[in-house]
Amino acid sequence: MKTYIRERPIPTTIYLFSLFAGAWNIAVADQDMNRAQAIGWLIQHQNGDGSWGQGGAEVAATAETLAALKNAGAEKGFHYTRALGWLSNQQVDSVDSLARKVIAMENAGIDTTELGLDAALLDLSNVAGIWGAYAGYGGGFPDSGLAMDALRVAGVNPPVSAYFNLTASGQGNGNQGWSYWGGVLGSTKPPVILSTASNITVLSHFYQDGQNSVDTQVTRAANWLLTKTQGDGRFTDHSADTGSERTTATAYLALQAAGNAGLAPQGTDIALEQAASFLLSRQAINGSWNDDAYTTALALRTFPATVMSDADNDGIPDAVEPLVGTDPNQADGWKLQPQNGLTATPNPTGLQSSPVITEALVNAAFSYPLTAIGGTPDYTWSFAGGLLPPGVSLSAAAPWLLSGTPTKAGSYPFVLNLKDSQGISVTVAGYLRVIAVNDTVTDTDGDGVPSYFELRDNLNPLTADTDQDGIPDSIEWTNYPDYWDTDQDGMPNLWEITYALNPYDSTDAGLDLDGDELSNLEEYRHGSAPDVVDSDYDNMSDGAEVQIGRNPAVNEPAVISVINTLL
Repeated sequence: MKTYIRERPIPTTIYLFSLFAGAWNIAVADQDMNRAQAIGWLIQHQNGDGSWGQGGAEVAATAETLAALKNAGAEKGFHYTRALGWLSNQQVDSVDSLARKVIAMENAGIDTTELGLDAALLDLSNVAGIWGAYAGYGGGFPDSGLAMDALRVAGVNPPVSAYFNLTASGQGNGNQGWSYWGGVLGSTKPPVILSTASNITVLSHFYQDGQNSVDTQVTRAANWLLTKTQGDGRFTDHSADTGSERTTATAYLALQAAGNAGLAPQGTDIALEQAASFLLSRQAINGSWNDDAYTTALALRTFPATVMSDADNDGIPDAVEPLVGTDPNQADGWKLQPQNGLTATPNPTGLQSSPVITEALVNAAFSYPLTAIGGTPDYTWSFAGGLLPPGVSLSAAAPWLLSGTPTKAGSYPFVLNLKDSQGISVTVAGYLRVIAVNDTVTDTDGDGVPSYFELRDNLNPLTADTDQDGIPDSIEWTNYPDYWDTDQDGMPNLWEITYALNPYDSTDAGLDLDGDELSNLEEYRHGSAPDVVDSDYDNMSDGAEVQIGRNPAVNEPAVISVINTLL
C-alpha cells in the first residue's frame, strides 16, 4: 500500500537549483547572526517525521529548507538526513510537489532518473508537452517552469520548444511579466510576481545553457518586476498588499538569476539591496519569518551562499549551537533527536515506529531490526514502495529485519508498512545509504570519522557518540591504532605513510621495499625500517638477522658492548 499525499499547490516559485549565487547576492550588516537565528528556529521546528511545514505544504517547506541549509553549508547531520529521507519517500501527485522533490533530491546527490521520478514528471504533462497543477491540466505558471527546471537539474532533455512557445505567447507587449495562465489567454490577464519570477528564473537558467533566444523575454519581464518594488524594498502585486515576505524573496531570487545570466536590467542591484534590508526587518525575534518554515527557508535563500563554521562537525553550525542548547565544541547534535522526534508522528491508536535511517557497507553483511510500539501486538511488516539495495530484503516473518549483503553503493529511499493484530497500519519511511569501499569522505554524523570506518569498526555512523558516554567517537576511535589500518593489511596508516607506502592498498604488505628479504609487513612486525636494508647498522641485513633469530631493529653487538662496559 502506498501513501499518497495530495499536496495543496503553493503559488510560489522555489528554484532550488540556484543554490550558490555569484555577484548578485547582497550582503547586509548582521546577516550572519540573522542566518544563525533562522537556522536555529528551523532545527527546533522540524516535524517528528523529519519534515517541515504543515497543512499540505510539507513537501514545499521541506524541499525549501533543504535548499536553505545547503546554501548555508549546513547540509549534513541528522536534521538534513532525516528530512531528505522523509522527502524521498513521499508519493505525490501534483506537479509542484514532484518537481520540488526532484530538485531537492538531485541537489543531495540522489539519482532521480534511476528512481523513475523524471519519467513520472514527464507523464504529468498534458498533450501539448507542458504542465498545469496536476496531470493533464492546461499549461500554466509557475508549474510549467518548475517542471522544466526539475528536468533540467536531473539532466533530462526537457521539451524546451513547447515551454518557450508558452512563455512567448503568454507575455504581453513591452516590459511585461506573466499571469498564472499560459499562452494567448495569459497575455490578456494581468501579470503577477510569482509567475513572472518563475519564468525569469527558469529562462535565465536556459539562457546560461546556450538558449540565447530567450534573452529579451527575461529582460522585459525583469524590467516589469522592478516596477513592483515599494518604498520599503518589498515586492508586491499591489501597493496595499500585506504579508509580502514570500513575494519579495521570490522576486529577489528571480532577479538574482537574471543577474547571474547577465540579463539583469539597470537598477537591479539597488532593488536587491533594498529587498534584502526589507526581509531582515521582517524577521521575528525568534529567528523565523511569520513562524512559518516555508517562508523562513525561502528568505534564508536570499542570503549570500556561505559555509558556516562547524568545529565539532555535528551538522549544527557553531553560531547556531548556543541558540539550540548544544555545545559548539562537542559533537552533540544527536541530543536534539528526542525533541525533534525521531519517532514518526503517532496515529490515534499509538502504533508507531522510528523511521529506518541507516547505512551499510557495500559487499558486507547487513542487518537492521525493525521495532514497533503501541497498537496491539503482534506486528506485521511489509514492503510498501521505493527501492532496497540489491542483495537486501525484508524478512517474511518475525523476527522482522532488513538484512542481506548490499551489492551496489548508493542511496535507497523506501517505505514500509507496519500493521498490528487489529489491522491498524501506518507507513514508515526508510532511507538506506550503502557506502562504497573507497568512500573515505562521507561522514553523515559529522564526528570526524568517515562512515566507512565507523561501519567497518562497528560504530554507529549516524551518531557522534555511539555508546553515549560523553566521549565522541572521534576520540574513542583514535585510541585504537588498528582502526587506522584502512586497507587492513596489518600495517597502520601512519606507518605506511611514513615509509611512502599506500594505506589504501593491501598488496604492498607482501612487497619488499628495500630488498632485504623481509616483506613490508614483516618489517613492521619486527620494528625495522622497510626502506633500509640494515635498520640497526650492524653490517647484517634485516632479513639475515631474522633468519638467525636476532632482532633487526637492535644493534645487538653494540648493546652487548655497552653492557660489558657497565659490568
